Amino acid sequence: MLGFIHVLGVHRPSADRFCPVASGPPGEPAWTRERETGSRAGLKSQELRNFLQALREHPLNDTIDDLTVAYEDDNGHLIIKELDKVVLTRGAWTTILFRYQEWRPDRDDYGPDKYTLRRYKKSAGTYRPQSKFTISSPDQARKIIDALNGWLGEAEEK
Repeated sequence: MLGFIHVLGVHRPSADRFCPVASGPPGEPAWTRERETGSRAGLKSQELRNFLQALREHPLNDTIDDLTVAYEDDNGHLIIKELDKVVLTRGAWTTILFRYQEWRPDRDDYGPDKYTLRRYKKSAGTYRPQSKFTISSPDQARKIIDALNGWLGEAEEK
């Protein structure tokens, strides 16, 4: 029976089994559906059970220190290099600001610094990504800083 599921912001038709694949965005799992006949991208039923059991036995993000945006491809090449992180809030809901660089294969080097704000929720002992915001340029970062400084200045004057 086909239905629809919400996957990474896009509605896609679903089949009967839920299967992870390793082709998602850096640092986050991607999910796909395996049809009854089987799919090369999906996992077979036993493989899926083994995968889920391994996740239960070895959670990926059980402490704030484990949370990262760093990402390696299948060949072990670092695609997203985390430069720094600042934990803004701790607890069941954690907010972290990351500074990172992305690998540019056409230039054979890392690009300029980028920044992303990530929000995680701790559930069943593991931090799970809930939302993210990527600051797209130095100009946008400066505008955010100016707006916050202005608002904080107004609040301190009161």
